[in-house]
Amino acid sequence: MADKKSTKASGKAPDEGAAISAIAKALGKIGDSVARDRVLQWAISAFGSKGVELQVGGASGAGNGRKPSRLPVPAAEKLEDLLEQANPQTQDDRVLVICYWLQEHDYPEGFPAQAVNSELKQLGHPIKNITDKLDQLKEQNPALIRQVAKSGTARQARKTYKLTEPGKKRVRQLVSGEGSSVEKTE
Repeated sequence: MADKKSTKASGKAPDEGAAISAIAKALGKIGDSVARDRVLQWAISAFGSKGVELQVGGASGAGNGRKPSRLPVPAAEKLEDLLEQANPQTQDDRVLVICYWLQEHDYPEGFPAQAVNSELKQLGHPIKNITDKLDQLKEQNPALIRQVAKSGTARQARKTYKLTEPGKKRVRQLVSGEGSSVEKTE
């Protein structure tokens, strides 16, 4: 009984993880991305969702030979799983995938630069100055992230960031295999 009460308090269904695993396993068996998109569109329309938008034109547009206007939302139980799905080949893409994970799972209102740096170090990909890297992603056109807060003195300020829609799209492209990772020259 205590487990059910704590589950109700947290707002998560007790078998959410099992459902995600089952869906990932089932979708993994569908090799054709257009067919997989049709299944995802059907599931979203059949079960409803407030957080996921259907592609423009609805499910009837699926399978018409055009690429969908929205890429599937990456689903992974652990950051390592998402990185494996995305297979980022550049430091920029690796940082974006980690930012995506942090924003979706731990910091919906914005993630601190320090959290990104900690994850990179934990995964064996440290960056000398994470703030400089995040500023580079912020300065790209279109911007892939944006700074939403800064606290502290100018030299030792703690900055908080959020992914922009183009940043989220880039991660979705990586996960779907549509985004080739190319290192930018500066």
